[in-house]
Amino acid sequence: MTINERLQIGNTSNSIMTMDEYKNVFASVKVSVTGDFNSKQMPGTMARLGTSSTKFWSDDIENVKANIKEVNFVQLDNSEIDARYNAASIKSDVTTMEEYPIKVWLEVNETDSTMYTMYVASEEEIYFPSKSAYMFYAFNSLEKITFENIDTSQTTTMQRMFSNSASLTEINGLEKFDTSKFSPYDGFNAMFLGCSSLTNLNLSFFDVSNAKNLSFMFDGCSSLTSLNLNSWNTSNVDNISGMFEGCSSLVTLNLSNFSTEKVTQSRNVFNGCVKLKTLDISN
Repeated sequence: MTINERLQIGNTSNSIMTMDEYKNVFASVKVSVTGDFNSKQMPGTMARLGTSSTKFWSDDIENVKANIKEVNFVQLDNSEIDARYNAASIKSDVTTMEEYPIKVWLEVNETDSTMYTMYVASEEEIYFPSKSAYMFYAFNSLEKITFENIDTSQTTTMQRMFSNSASLTEINGLEKFDTSKFSPYDGFNAMFLGCSSLTNLNLSFFDVSNAKNLSFMFDGCSSLTSLNLNSWNTSNVDNISGMFEGCSSLVTLNLSNFSTEKVTQSRNVFNGCVKLKTLDISN
């Protein structure tokens, strides 16, 4: 904001003030504004380092993701983070703001020396980036993920986040996921597609009220025996094609809270659900 050297503040000749005169009577304000008004940068936001649309991490980590058995998002003192990070041979700095460092490194897995455990660590809470799609895409050996100190309140998409992680059996901390700002069309699309070793998922706390596309979300989850989607508000959803396709171990599924008033695409929703005996779609 710039104030000219002389100001006309009235209609008479004696109403013209110099800058010094103006300062003596009124407040003097100088404002300097920079940045992107269309995005909100949160402290401690994790950077996406992938070099293509299907890569999330740096190439050093993406190149060995087939050998990562466990992933932990942890909160540690900076001194411990620095020591373990500096000792690691495979590592990446995903910091977006220097005052809130977030480091990623690999350590030899405690139960299998041919595999790695990946740590994503910060002394502060870790904010997921807006585009968190493909974060664990095709981590073929990944068995366990623990989300300890995360915030997803600024995230707009987790499309294919766990897709094709065929060995994944345990995800801890999903209740921390804030999905309220997810994009209607690609926020949830194919999120767990091909997670053929997952046996149970409780996603009752997911906010899908803005979602339009839930297609292929659990496609190929062939070991899933328990799926809790209670309290989901699907009143805006128009595409559920292939949503439960290939869930060949599901025996019961309660979708009594689902609203399908706006659904226009519903091909193969339950295709391959060969053990399904109880299906509540009463609403």
